[in-house]
Amino acid sequence: MINIKNNLEYNLLRQRILGGAITGIWKKDTFFIGESSYPVMNYNYITANFTNFEKFAFPGYVPPINYHLSGYGLSYNKALSAFLGESTERYSFSVLYQNIKHNIIYSDYQNLQKKYSNCYIVPLNYINIYFSKEDKENYITKKDPIRWIALNSLFDINKKVLVPLQFYIMYTNSIFKNEKRIVNSATSTGTASQESFDKSLENAIVEFLQIDSFNLWWYGGLRGKNLNIDTEGLLKELFPNNNRLWMFLKKFTVNFIDISFDKAINVVVCEITSNSDSKLPKYVVGVQGGFCLNKCIERSFFECVTVLEYCFTQS
Repeated sequence: MINIKNNLEYNLLRQRILGGAITGIWKKDTFFIGESSYPVMNYNYITANFTNFEKFAFPGYVPPINYHLSGYGLSYNKALSAFLGESTERYSFSVLYQNIKHNIIYSDYQNLQKKYSNCYIVPLNYINIYFSKEDKENYITKKDPIRWIALNSLFDINKKVLVPLQFYIMYTNSIFKNEKRIVNSATSTGTASQESFDKSLENAIVEFLQIDSFNLWWYGGLRGKNLNIDTEGLLKELFPNNNRLWMFLKKFTVNFIDISFDKAINVVVCEITSNSDSKLPKYVVGVQGGFCLNKCIERSFFECVTVLEYCFTQS
């Protein structure tokens, strides 16, 4: 039996399959290998832009879309593996409309209840979470027709869940014409790519729970619990014999917060704050969820320090 390992050679093969001058998903079939800005410790991160495939994926004019696309890790192979996974996640979400457009239902709520009584339907009070009855241009009543999509239930495999399409794909005026706008735009959070369907589903659920906790903390104002971590010891373990570490700790403060709240997983926020230098980025955050607390702490730090790097390189 052949056992394929996720080593560098295999990931380079994946890169060649996804890339290419004609059919590749990355702009000009190129990506950027980041350098660590002083005093950030040396590690690997990769980023890229997608091709402007939006004109083929969506009807009508679509303005340029900004994709947050990156992979990071202590080794190049780990960064490349994460970059390839995130590339497939973002790309798959972006072209999702083409895969589901023939299954879209256009109906008001009361007729939907009659015609699809055997399905679960998202309640109106969950749909109207951003607007009140006074916001007549955005508030949905039982008589307002909108577009819906039937999704598989996580709890009952024999049932479908009808969800507003605006909750599911990126918002464009051409797709949602003659329809009240109920949210800003759906994002790819909750999309996951992995080696198997089960792992992908697990990662998608974890990411969905993770962003829910983050929204409760960032927007809702719920207080998390500071994690009592020996940050210097952690970074020395991650970056042994790194001569930049002492300067990084002098310039920045690293803090970790548990925002798991009501979740059955760990959700950790990493905060990096500059101590004094006015020329340094002031404050960045990274968030990660998972079953292992130590892995969440490590991954949240690398996500946070990658955002810090982006701040260094922005003109």
